[in-house]
Amino acid sequence: MPGGFNRLSLRILIVSGIEGAPFIYRCLNLKELISYFGNHRVTCKYVRELVPSIDAKEYEIIILNRPFKSPKIMELINLCKEKDSTLVYSTDDLVTDHDVENYLRLDKYMSISELAQFHEGVDWNRDLIKSMDAVIVSTDYLKSQLIGFNKKVYVLENALNEKQLKKAEGLRPEAIEKRSNRDEIILGYFSGWPHDHDYDFNVIADPLFKIIDKYEYIKLRIVGYLEVDESFNALGNKIERMDFVPFEVFPKYISEVDINLAPLEPNPHKLSKSAVKFLEAALFNVPTIASYLEPYKGVITHLEDGVLCSDSEEWLRNLQLLVEDTSLRHKIGERAYSKVMSEHTTIVRSTKLGEIMNDIINGKTSESIDPEKIKIPSKKGHNKDTLLDPRQNLSNKYIKGNGIEIGALHNPLPVDNKRAKVRYVDCRPIETLREHYLELKQNSFVSSDIIASAEDLSVISDSSLDFLIANHLLEHCANPIKALKEFHRVVKKYNGIVYLSLPNTQSEGSFDKGREITTIEHLINDYFAKDSERHLLDFIHFWEWVIYAGKRCTFEAALMNAKKLYDMEFSIHYHVFVEENFLALLGFMRENLNIRFEIVEKHTDEYEFIFILKPIY
Repeated sequence: MPGGFNRLSLRILIVSGIEGAPFIYRCLNLKELISYFGNHRVTCKYVRELVPSIDAKEYEIIILNRPFKSPKIMELINLCKEKDSTLVYSTDDLVTDHDVENYLRLDKYMSISELAQFHEGVDWNRDLIKSMDAVIVSTDYLKSQLIGFNKKVYVLENALNEKQLKKAEGLRPEAIEKRSNRDEIILGYFSGWPHDHDYDFNVIADPLFKIIDKYEYIKLRIVGYLEVDESFNALGNKIERMDFVPFEVFPKYISEVDINLAPLEPNPHKLSKSAVKFLEAALFNVPTIASYLEPYKGVITHLEDGVLCSDSEEWLRNLQLLVEDTSLRHKIGERAYSKVMSEHTTIVRSTKLGEIMNDIINGKTSESIDPEKIKIPSKKGHNKDTLLDPRQNLSNKYIKGNGIEIGALHNPLPVDNKRAKVRYVDCRPIETLREHYLELKQNSFVSSDIIASAEDLSVISDSSLDFLIANHLLEHCANPIKALKEFHRVVKKYNGIVYLSLPNTQSEGSFDKGREITTIEHLINDYFAKDSERHLLDFIHFWEWVIYAGKRCTFEAALMNAKKLYDMEFSIHYHVFVEENFLALLGFMRENLNIRFEIVEKHTDEYEFIFILKPIY
């Protein structure tokens, strides 16, 4: 039995304002998760089934899954607050954004009064979420959208339940055999509510049409509500339309397709969705090809257990690849099945739910910190006690495969050696580093496997690394933009990770406390400077370091020390970063150099900022 949540006597009511798949994934599955801890005192109801006066007395915890404003809900909430019951809001959809009207073009389908009712519902949900003890959502992106309304937002990803697994076990072998023995290839698009998927489908309409038209043995199966451009009529019986099917019979239809299509239009409403399309197809070894957007890019490993596409050209190329390469299609399907069975079932999710429920019931968040226990790092190197938890947690989450760490010196990032192989990069051999950093002579240094500069990693091939680690390195770079370009180049497309941290210059132990923050204009000038200007610019950096960080009193002493450090090629902090100018730097590179990074996760504490970055192409 999973560990964690052990309040077996608690009576829990899960109320849903929506039917269909959301009720299954966010209500019935939650009930199943709680049952793994031996608590079978959980009831699921629709809003219409509520009896507020009885329900408020009977249950200690009320979980409201996407409720709508109604007298029964309002009465239940008021009675529960009088009783001081625990109230939790749950959603796997973006319910707090008025711009959903624009994202879904609701003005085309709703009357003025219906639109007014929609916006009233958004305001009501916002106020309700603010008043809840906690909120549980299905994705990290959705959490980022709701965190402004409630500080206690937890992520519990959607998962496959026991009934789905059992049903798939009965259908899967026969479905795989049938797909293997037939000549035709069926592409599957599975829609939901009316109008909800029309613009998602339009993302791939052009490349999809070309693929179906090109290959005689290709068919497109559309299940559910979807408006398709009239041009698809020219494909005749190669397009197969089916009505919306109940959730209970849906598995049979998805098991019959060879490739599952999951395009998304890039807007916050769609990015808030979960990856259930991938999960449901993977149960039958059906490979999914999806937009390179949340939620899929956080779940799918490109060309290993799925396929990700950023634009029409990639959709066309990757669809053609899957259609023509039967072996690749089967391998991706097998790996997808292995992934969902090991990572995306209710039994796997149960431990996380236990932690969440205990945290909610105990009235504290996992992010709560006692300020008295925070240790201020000394000026000489990293304080490992202070850094261990956040660095270790992020390392365990993201660092796997083969990669490098640049400038690790005596304090390499802790990694799981069973999952990750690290080579260490520095601009000098270890013997020279010891001479350079005399203040660290008592420490053990990692050996340099590769001698190279962060600004010139030409010894490393393009897109060859699963990860690159750069802790407290960028401030040591005379040309940070050039270094970030190199990071972007050497890390694998789609799946590579850049683990980058910068010192918090506001810390009392910071080298740079009191120095002026480097402007974005300064960083741009460093990048575009001519080679003939480079020596002068570098010397100016040393001069500034001596004046502001070295605290030299006289002009002569400052000049002498700056020249000494310059001649030694001493590793100074060329620049002073804060979160704002680093984000501005990424923005400049995105808009002007077409070098794009996605910020996957960010951690901030009194000592440093940690950014988990992924290259975007």
